[in-house]
Amino acid sequence: EIGGSVYIFPMSCPECDRVMRERLEAETKAELVKQEAERINLWIKNAEIPPRYAVMREYTPKNSTQELKWDFKKNLIFTGGTGAGKTTVACWLAIVGIIKYRKTARYKSYPDLLLSLDSNKFGKIVNTESVIQDCIECDILILDEIDKGVYSNYLFQIMNGRYNKQLPTIIIGNAT
Repeated sequence: EIGGSVYIFPMSCPECDRVMRERLEAETKAELVKQEAERINLWIKNAEIPPRYAVMREYTPKNSTQELKWDFKKNLIFTGGTGAGKTTVACWLAIVGIIKYRKTARYKSYPDLLLSLDSNKFGKIVNTESVIQDCIECDILILDEIDKGVYSNYLFQIMNGRYNKQLPTIIIGNAT
């Protein structure tokens, strides 16, 4: 007390300040990592990648022919027999695009896509234009089992729309 006034001089321990600062930085970093993981999980879920493949974060291709240096600009076609790993590699590429490059992706089984677009016939109302636009607008489209569906005007609309927007499509089929 000096002349009837009280002066408080805050004193802090430099070591305590450092520990508090490091703790705050660690908590902030952990929150950012958590938010990024949530974003990735949401984008993978929105991509409609089947659960079997959606968990592949650190997949490594089995042989060097699968190690692709893809620029996310060119179309890819994967063909081969059942169990060759075509869908695995395609979904892995989409997940890499989502995680590393913040791309949007969609996985569609071509027969299921056709069935959903034609579901108006079965009394279920589907906004076909919205489904087609979604397939056209995403950064990466995977069309699996392309050889199991019949050609349709929908396929032409999707492929032509992606071609005009210069967006890549990964086509997968068992046909040789």
